[in-house]
Amino acid sequence: MFKQSLVGDSGRLSSWGSKDGEKDCCLWRGVRCSKRTGHVIMLDLHNSLTLDVGFDIAYQNNSLRGTINLSLLELQHLIYSDLSENDFGGSRFLNISGSLRKLRYLDLHETGVSSAILYQLGNLSSLRFLDLSWNYLGEAKDWPQLLNKLPYLQDLKLSGCSLPKILSPPSLTNTTSTSISIDLSVNDLTSSMYPLLFNITSKIVDLNLQYNSLQGSIPDFFKNMVSLRHLDLSLNQLGGEIPEFLGNICTLKAIDLSFNNFSRFIPAGLSGCIQNSLEILSLSNNQLRGALPDLTKFSSLKYLDIGYNQFNGTMTESLGCLSELEHLNASWNSFEGVISEAHFENLSKLQTLDLSYNVLAFNVSSGWVPPFQLHHIYLSFCKLGTHFPKWLRTQKEFQDLDISGAGISDTIPDWFWDLPPYLSSLNLSHNQMIGMLPDLFFHWQYLLVLNLANNNFSGGIPTSVGSLLSVEIINLHNNSFSSDLPSSLKNCNRLEFLDLSENMFSGSIPAWIGENLSSLTFLSLHSNEFYGRIPTNLCQLANIRILDLSENNLSGAIPLCLNNLTAMVHNVDPNDIIEQLYLSSDEGHGITTGFYIAKAWVGWKGKKYEYERSLGLFRIIDLAGNKLDGEIPDEITRLSELVVLNLSGNNLVGFIPENIGQLKQLESLDLSNNQLSGRIPNSMADLNFLSYLNLSSNNLSGKIPLGTQLQTIGASAFVGNNALCGPPITQQCLKNDTVQAQPPEEDRDEFSAWLYAGIGIGFFTAFWGVIGTLLLKPSWRHAYFRLLDNWMDLLYRTFIRWSARLERKFQNKLAVATSELACGSYVLVVMYSGLMSLTAVRFGDFFSV
Repeated sequence: MFKQSLVGDSGRLSSWGSKDGEKDCCLWRGVRCSKRTGHVIMLDLHNSLTLDVGFDIAYQNNSLRGTINLSLLELQHLIYSDLSENDFGGSRFLNISGSLRKLRYLDLHETGVSSAILYQLGNLSSLRFLDLSWNYLGEAKDWPQLLNKLPYLQDLKLSGCSLPKILSPPSLTNTTSTSISIDLSVNDLTSSMYPLLFNITSKIVDLNLQYNSLQGSIPDFFKNMVSLRHLDLSLNQLGGEIPEFLGNICTLKAIDLSFNNFSRFIPAGLSGCIQNSLEILSLSNNQLRGALPDLTKFSSLKYLDIGYNQFNGTMTESLGCLSELEHLNASWNSFEGVISEAHFENLSKLQTLDLSYNVLAFNVSSGWVPPFQLHHIYLSFCKLGTHFPKWLRTQKEFQDLDISGAGISDTIPDWFWDLPPYLSSLNLSHNQMIGMLPDLFFHWQYLLVLNLANNNFSGGIPTSVGSLLSVEIINLHNNSFSSDLPSSLKNCNRLEFLDLSENMFSGSIPAWIGENLSSLTFLSLHSNEFYGRIPTNLCQLANIRILDLSENNLSGAIPLCLNNLTAMVHNVDPNDIIEQLYLSSDEGHGITTGFYIAKAWVGWKGKKYEYERSLGLFRIIDLAGNKLDGEIPDEITRLSELVVLNLSGNNLVGFIPENIGQLKQLESLDLSNNQLSGRIPNSMADLNFLSYLNLSSNNLSGKIPLGTQLQTIGASAFVGNNALCGPPITQQCLKNDTVQAQPPEEDRDEFSAWLYAGIGIGFFTAFWGVIGTLLLKPSWRHAYFRLLDNWMDLLYRTFIRWSARLERKFQNKLAVATSELACGSYVLVVMYSGLMSLTAVRFGDFFSV
């Protein structure tokens, strides 16, 4: 019955059957029975896969779904139940409180159960372990009182449950346990939750309040947590000093205060008996300042992270005494001075070394053999010397190597290319390395990041680059690479970031980029020597966010299929951005997964800037500085999420697309140095986020549309368009120079010029030829008055019919010409009326048309 109520077991329940040989439930997978009584005491059906980036579909497919059948209640001797990371969200969880009184361990984290589950736990008097994390419990307003009904509870996990905020929660007082672990992380709880802990402080051994909204300093009652082993207050808004009493909690093994606002680091706060017990200390991403204290007495320290602070002075050589240290991160501080062999003297267990972005210089002997085998090496912008560091030859197990900006101006030695087979990321950028790359990429099948940007490498890309089947980032920006792109690169179908800009690559842009590299989110080929047409295959890059083909020799028309770049049409997940590409690899090879912050030079407001943190916010198309011709396709106006469009420095003709105003997110538009003509579309005034505009050096004409953003743009944006008028430029518009939405502007202007000339000549001839005669012969004058009166009625009716017919036929294309002709006629008749004293009423009716 229990099996029949579930679906999607992925084979986990395959052994559960009613046939001969399958009836003994004690032999079923996930079931354990008591050897003494034969009763079922354990049920473990947790999802064996872990929810991780890139594996969510497999995770969901491996989840059990459905309802929890009543047969579960028959397991009255059940002690252990783990149904975690399955999907029971569509069903009402059973009332289990009266049936499973012997249950000690219950894990339902991430199963979709609701707040009602808390109200069913009151009679589980034997429960020691409860994990309801990552379920929505926001409707359980009295959750502290409900937890007080579990007297033997020792381990409580309610992470990510959206627990309701309670101003004065009752303390957990009913527990008889001598020790308790509490995890209330990721719940947006405020400091008002502290009373919950008042009466159990001496019993707390593990406390996790990570990622809440705690403010102020660490409260004094924490000093009563004399049994505390692990304290995690990271990702809150705590500040002030790190309290000294933490140094007197002799049981503390791990402290995580990272991502807060602590601003003063007092060495006395780390004195006392804690020096003998502390194994993990994470203080990163605060505002701590001053010199790093002597760490000699921290004999048990394994993990030290003080990155992203304001520490200064020299790195203390006492680091070399931390013989148990495995992880050291002191990056992004203001440390300066020399790093010597003494700093690493006893660090034989060190696996991670990160001293990036300090002002440090390595001074070690050429024959130095480090006592460690590093797995992760991050020494970005530490000065390692002009020659390639020889001590790296001794490191045979590293998975990540970043020696960017290290001041190396050497060729890469041959021994370096014999890199560990499980290499995950290689960053040699921002040096002055020279030479050609060897064709030795065959055995780097797990490489995820290859960054050689800003060096002086030359020659072509080795064909063996096609063996990098796992690579997600390739950055070769600003080198001297040349020749065509190797076709083997199309095998790298997991590529998300490809920057080949500022090199000397030539040939046509390969069609296989669009056909095979469909995962690309960033493609930059700017400042190379590519020629030919832009292949329409690039329109298959549905995930592309930044496309930069500027400063090449590309010709032909802009592809009409650009509206197929769907990532620029639809608003994408804000977590799925370029600035932090998630790196992952096959399991079982010892490669850690993590985030890599990508940097790139992109065009913005007429210049190239290097962006890092905000890179993923952009949607950019940059085709500037080529030889493209034809018109700007209307299809480009369908890219509603486009932020930057640069088509400057080409040979584009025709009109600016009338629907340019549909690009509501556009902040930068550069169409300068082309041969565009006609008027600026009215819809451009609808671009409310536009902060940079350059339409200079074209053949645009007419009045600049009125709009808040357009009038704040400098006049230089319109220079070189002599027929433009109106703010923000100084050239004034004629009284009747209005903006029309239709394209044939030149025809209209030419028609108007001839019309006004004809009106002038006609007026002069008619006035003196007709009026002069009437003044001399009275009989003609009286007959003419009657004729004119009848003619005015006929002219009125005829003009109305003619104007309507023209409007329907030409759809307003000659509306301006019609109005100008009418104005000329009105002026002529008015002068007649003034001279001959005709009735004002009839002319008043005429002017009302």
